[in-house]
Amino acid sequence: MTIAHRPLRLPLLWLCSLIFVSLAGCQHLKNPFSDAPQMTDAEIVHVARTLNQGEVDTSQPAVEKASNAEVREFAQRMVSDHQREIQNLEREARDARLTPLPNDTSSKLQKKTQEMTVKLKTKDGQEFDRAYMKGQIKLHEKALSELDDRLIPSAQNGRIRGYLTQMRTIVNQHLIDAKAIEQSLP
Repeated sequence: MTIAHRPLRLPLLWLCSLIFVSLAGCQHLKNPFSDAPQMTDAEIVHVARTLNQGEVDTSQPAVEKASNAEVREFAQRMVSDHQREIQNLEREARDARLTPLPNDTSSKLQKKTQEMTVKLKTKDGQEFDRAYMKGQIKLHEKALSELDDRLIPSAQNGRIRGYLTQMRTIVNQHLIDAKAIEQSLP
C-alpha cells in the first residue's frame, strides 16, 4: 500500500462506522421515509379486529337478505371465518399481553364499514347481491393493503406478526372467491 492512500483509510473507516451506528439506532423504524406513522402492536391488534368485525357486520345481513345461494353461502362463510379470526386474534393479543388500542386507522375503517352497511340496507334482490359482493371485494382489497403496507411491517411481536400473516392468507382467498362470485352474478 502506498503512503498516499493511508491518510484516507482512517477517516473512511470512521465514516463507515458512524453510518453503521446511526442506522443501527434506527432499526426500530420500518420505513423512515413513509408518511404514515408507525403503529404499536396494540394499535395493530385493534385495526385487525376492526377489519374482522367489519366483515362480520357487513355479512350478517347478507346471510338473510341475499337472493343468490352462492352469495348467501359466501356471506355465511365470512361471518364464520371472521368471527373465528376475532377469537384467534384475541387469544394472541392476550398471550402477548396486549390491550387493543383504538386509533385513527381503526376509526376510519369502522366508519367505512358502517357506511357500507347502511347502503346495503337500501338494496334488494340481485341489486343487493351485486352491491354486497362489490363491497366485499373493496373491503378485502383494503384489508390486504393495510396488512401488506402497515400492519405486518409494523408488528414487533412475533405472535402478532404470525397471526397477521395467517390472516393475510385467509383474506386473500376470500378476495379471490369474492371476485369469482361477482363475475358469475347476472
